[in-house]
Amino acid sequence: MNEHNPIAQLVLKIQQAWMDKVANKPTFKFVRVLIKPEESRVYEGFCKLESTANGRLPEVFVTQLTAFTDTDTFSGALRSHNY
Repeated sequence: MNEHNPIAQLVLKIQQAWMDKVANKPTFKFVRVLIKPEESRVYEGFCKLESTANGRLPEVFVTQLTAFTDTDTFSGALRSHNY
């Protein structure tokens, strides 16, 4: 990753926060990350990167980036999304 790229720097910041707060904590079964709407694209990139062999974190990422409008339509959106 090019650490001179501003997007790469933001992804690196997320990775570092993950290492500090989440990594190697076997009692954690689920992690919820609250982000600002304007940060969603960077976080999406982070999740996509960590879901590949190029990810840097020790945990396995299972990423679902299915858009939905409310809890009533979420399961339908998952069924119609091609993974």
